[in-house]
Order: sequence, then C-alpha cells, then structure tokens
Amino acid sequence: MTRNIVLLFILGTIMIGIVAPVIAVMMGVQTDIYQDFRGFGPSLAVLFATVLLVVVTYSIWNKGERLPDRRLPELSSIQLAIIVALLAIWIAAFLAFGGLSYRVEDVSVGIAGRNPILVIAQSLTNLMIIISVASLTLTTHNPIRHGLIWLLNLVFIGVIAASGSRGLLLAWMSTLFLARIMRTSRLGVPPAPGEPERTEAPDFLREVVRLPVVLASSVLLFGFGVWGALRDEYNDVGFSLLLRVSEPYWYIAADTNADLGNHPYVLTESLWRIVTIPARWFGYDPGSSIEGQEYILERYLGIPFVEGVSLPITLIGEGYLFFGPLGVLIYMFLGAGIVISAFKLIERLPFSARQIYWAFMAQFAAKIIFAYARSLSGLFLVAWYEPMRDFVILTLLLYPWRNRIEAEAEKVGEAGHRAYPV
Repeated sequence: MTRNIVLLFILGTIMIGIVAPVIAVMMGVQTDIYQDFRGFGPSLAVLFATVLLVVVTYSIWNKGERLPDRRLPELSSIQLAIIVALLAIWIAAFLAFGGLSYRVEDVSVGIAGRNPILVIAQSLTNLMIIISVASLTLTTHNPIRHGLIWLLNLVFIGVIAASGSRGLLLAWMSTLFLARIMRTSRLGVPPAPGEPERTEAPDFLREVVRLPVVLASSVLLFGFGVWGALRDEYNDVGFSLLLRVSEPYWYIAADTNADLGNHPYVLTESLWRIVTIPARWFGYDPGSSIEGQEYILERYLGIPFVEGVSLPITLIGEGYLFFGPLGVLIYMFLGAGIVISAFKLIERLPFSARQIYWAFMAQFAAKIIFAYARSLSGLFLVAWYEPMRDFVILTLLLYPWRNRIEAEAEKVGEAGHRAYPV
C-alpha cells in the first residue's frame, strides 16, 4: 500500500507539471496562464523527479505489502451518539457564526474578522469529515437509523457546499469513496507458520484510475470548473478550469529561479515553520501561516497576498525556488518521506473502531492526492500535524466507549477474527 500512497502523491504533480502545460499549449493559452511561458523545460524536470521517485519506491516496497490484522470492533451505540452530537453541534456553530459568508468577508475585512467560534469550527472541519464518513460506513440493518444518519450528513455537506468551499466538498466525497474501498478490503493469502495474520491492503490507485471513476471524476471536476467560473465571472469555463488545475505559480517560480538564481533559505524557512508549530499554541507569531504560501509568494515572486484567496506555490514551485530542477527532485523526495513516515505511523495507531480507522486512512489518502498544491511545511501540516491532532481528539472522545473485541468475537464464533478485518 506504500507504493499506492506514493503514486497518489505523485498524481497531482503530474497533472499540474506535465499534463496542464501540454493542454495549455494545445489551446494556445500558455502565455495567459503562465505569464512568461519558456517551453517545457520545467515540465521535463518534474517528469524526471517523478519517474525517479517511482523507481525508488518500487525498488523498496513490494506489491504484496499487507496491513496488520487489527481486529477492530464496530462502532458502539454510544460512540455513534457522540458522533451524531458532534456533527449537529458543528453544523449549528458553523451556521450561527458566519460560516456561509466568511469567504466574502475574508476578502473585504480580512481573516482577522472571523468569529473565534467559527475559527474553532473550521479548524475541526477535517475531524468532522472523518466522523461523517465513519458514520456512513457503519454496517446497520436499521432503516430508520440509516436514514437519519444520511439526513444529518446531507445537511453537513449541504452546509459546506453553501459556504462555497469546493475543496472541502471534494475532500468529503473523496474520503467517502476511499473509505468504502477500505471497508471492502479482504484478508489475503494465509501467512507462513509463525507469522501474524495480515489484511490485504486495498489498491487505492487501481480504484482511482478505473474508467468509470475517471469519467465520474472528470464530470465532477468540470462541474466544479463551472462553479468556479460563475463565481469568478469567467465566460470561458474551459479556460477557468485549466487555470485552476494548472496552479501556475509553480511555473512562475521556475522562471524566477532562472532569472534570479537559487534561494537556499526557502528550505530553512519551511523547516522553521514546522519546528515552531507547537509555539503557535502559546501565541508565537513567526510572521506567516504554517503553510507559508502567502509569505513565499510575496517575498520571492512579488505577488501580493489577498486574504481569502488561494494562491498555492505548490511543492514543486517551492523546490524550484530552492534549487531549480535539482530542488524539484529534492522536494519531491522530502515530500514522499513525510507522506510515507506519516502513513507508517497512522496504520499502527490504536483506533477505537474500524469505521474510524477506514475514514481516517481514507482521508489521509485523499489529502495526499491533493498534496501537490502544498508547500513543504503545508504537507507536514496535512500529513503529520492534523492527523495526529485529530487522532488525539478522537481517542479522548471515543476510545473509552469502544465495543469489547472479545464480545464481538464470541458473536461470530471461532473464525471471528476473519469476520471483521480492518
């Protein structure tokens, strides 16, 4: 599964670094998107870095890699009640404290104008996605309970959609899709004598690139493109979608490096933002967000930061600023190291229920698909900091109320451990 995670991590980079420039040239809009298009040199550097990363990954991790047999119990009734209550409270707080209008107000009055309770609610959005998806992967034969759970979750995603957050809506849909793949994972070939039972790892990459999924994803992305074009008042939906997918600041960073040379302190600054994350809890202000996108764009590219507007430098863009094409290679391998180390830890954490485990792992994979838009510190934020924070919260809230595994095993007989793999 490690190979799958790395390949998912690479997918977005291939799209913005290789596919998007080719499409832009074919449409004749490369100058409109990249401002100063100087050919496919930057794309070739991205291609070399991704191919080398794939070769190294396939050399280290074999195809038959399996997950440990976790024997996790089903969500208990008390745990489900806690989840439902948390979702309802989050929805009420989000609506009551400006969740539907914050995007407009961010641009007009700045992020500092957000209500503190809204800020707390937004910081817990990823956690809410996990418990939402966990509730929807629950095995239940009670149609009334099933219907009420779906109703609450439809309200939840409706609120997210009404707020104008396409990214969160896409994250929820991706997490639900991947969690259902986790739910249907099977036990693999029996282990050798003396070895522990291990669950067959789901093939995320194979499922993501299946033709029906690709077609559905294309339609979905086109719909999001129309949504964005209407919001940004673009007449050309195709151009709007390509502009959004291309994340052109990485190419502008490559041009900046070609004109002004390397900026070695970019890496040091990113590492400093990571190291000082705990200090932010106590009021320390390093002068930028953990992501640092706004700082990098303004300092190195001369692009003024506008609050409430997403202008991602991307991982390969930061790599170009750091050390040109070699910097891209270094940043891709650093990013892969962050992703792999986080995944290896997450798959071994003591989760309170298998639905939470499925949703947690699925959200991690969904984050990795879209991690190409992050800076290095931003990747650490979504791969390490946020999952660890969310796991601690989930453990404190749900672990004391977990079902007893022994009781579950008694219900299914001697082969109980085969009835509920992770």
